[in-house]
Amino acid sequence: MVSNKALWATAAGTFLVGDVVTTYVGINRYGATEGNPVAEGILGLGGAAGMVAAKAVVMGASYASTRLVEEEYRELAPIMLATLGLGITVHNINVISQLQ
Repeated sequence: MVSNKALWATAAGTFLVGDVVTTYVGINRYGATEGNPVAEGILGLGGAAGMVAAKAVVMGASYASTRLVEEEYRELAPIMLATLGLGITVHNINVISQLQ
């Protein structure tokens, strides 16, 4: 069984780091545009730091919400964030590869 800490570390790696880094590289190095209007607004207001802050708030709220559910369901939040982050990161890499 994977530990809860490992699941949250994976979520942070994909949802927070993977997405922010690939978004930043895609926009600033290859001229990509942000397709999510909410993320575009956050980037416009606070740049990459704003995006990191917003994603940290989402992760914090997700973590806090796990305290409200039975222990057997607490792994769902980091698994969902990690899966979402992986999907976004792979999408961003695909966009970057098409722009090279």
